[in-house]
Amino acid sequence: MSSSQTTNDASHQHRALDAAYGRALAFRLPDLALRPAQAMAFAEHEARAQRIAVDADGLTGPMRHELLQPGREAAQEWLRLRDDFEIALQPKRADLDAVARLDAQIAQERADMAAELDGAEKEWRKNPRYEQIDDHHSRSRHLFDEFRDKHRNRNAIMFALNPFYWLLMALVLVTECFINYHAFNQFWGVPAVAFGSTVVLGVLLALAAHEHGKLLKQWSFRFGMQREPMARRTDWRLFGLSSGALFLVLAFTGWARWAAALQAIGAQAQTSALGDIGVVAVHPLRDVMISLIANLGAWMVGVILSYNAHDADPDYMHATSQYRVARRRWNRARGKLLEQLRHIQARHEKSIAEKIQSAETRRRGVTRELDMLEQVRARGAAIERDTTAAMHRNLYVYRDALLRLGRESHGSIAFINVATQAPISLNEFGAMPLTTPPLFLSAASF
Repeated sequence: MSSSQTTNDASHQHRALDAAYGRALAFRLPDLALRPAQAMAFAEHEARAQRIAVDADGLTGPMRHELLQPGREAAQEWLRLRDDFEIALQPKRADLDAVARLDAQIAQERADMAAELDGAEKEWRKNPRYEQIDDHHSRSRHLFDEFRDKHRNRNAIMFALNPFYWLLMALVLVTECFINYHAFNQFWGVPAVAFGSTVVLGVLLALAAHEHGKLLKQWSFRFGMQREPMARRTDWRLFGLSSGALFLVLAFTGWARWAAALQAIGAQAQTSALGDIGVVAVHPLRDVMISLIANLGAWMVGVILSYNAHDADPDYMHATSQYRVARRRWNRARGKLLEQLRHIQARHEKSIAEKIQSAETRRRGVTRELDMLEQVRARGAAIERDTTAAMHRNLYVYRDALLRLGRESHGSIAFINVATQAPISLNEFGAMPLTTPPLFLSAASF
């Protein structure tokens, strides 16, 4: 066959396809609506026998045959046009079927991937340890979400649980040691004892500042009337203990500074060959006040730091901390599972990508025909839907006419169940659902 003949054949095929496509899209349904007057005329004709047989679908003989005939004729006309279009598509049918087959394989591959992922997840959940970790994670997350909703979706202040917070509190302790070591060394005269005393009191002041800041930030929660009395008493004792520790630090450092000042005065009272040269004026009260102010300053720094590092709701902090710990454990436990899931997903996605590439290659040659096919299918679905709906409405209109005649006949018209030959009352007939028989019997193959 020459190239000119091949070109002519292709051109003829395109024209035939365009013509069949145009006729299919140009199809319009006729007016299928049954008017009430028409329905009454048909009903009167059926009621002449004064015995109306009703089948299991709620239909009488005329309803099933004559009444649905316009819908069947419309369906046959559409199916004829659609078959013409199908015949015109035959030269491209191999490529179209290949694209459809590859699309189905892609959908199946994705379904297989989802099923395998779900199966791996279920298999992993059979491990009691993982199930326990997952359950704890779910419960802690639920509790965390409840607190998060309660606090209008704000994050809890969690800096108090950060190691950097304790580093800053350690700096408060070190500052306190620098403030007091000289006085303690003068008082004790033994560096080791002075150093130990300084560290102990520094720790007491830092802990007192930590507790005071926390209790002040959470005051309304810890000491509110909504809290259990026993819990409130526990926090009051903690507040008293922290205040006692602060008082002990201030009292001991003040006394040590006062005693060191008196020792310095006593030492300077001795006669010196240089007279007053090199003698430093010592004021015990001034030294004690300066020492107390410095210690209070260190305490206030710790209190402010602790106040800003804690959340006003300690339960929210606890729930957040629990959720974070549970989340880390859950992530570690799911590490191997996630690796397995990624392997499954990568394997299937590689196969899907290959099939998509093959489908796109075949699709490029029949893009125009695929668009036509989709539009004809959509048009057919709309026609089937509208035709079936029109016939369904007609059946109800016709049944209403039969019911009206039945009521007007005062029992002279009998409605009989085809299967049992038992009479049916008007109420029973009116309550029966009507089933429209399929009108597009060959549409599913398209």
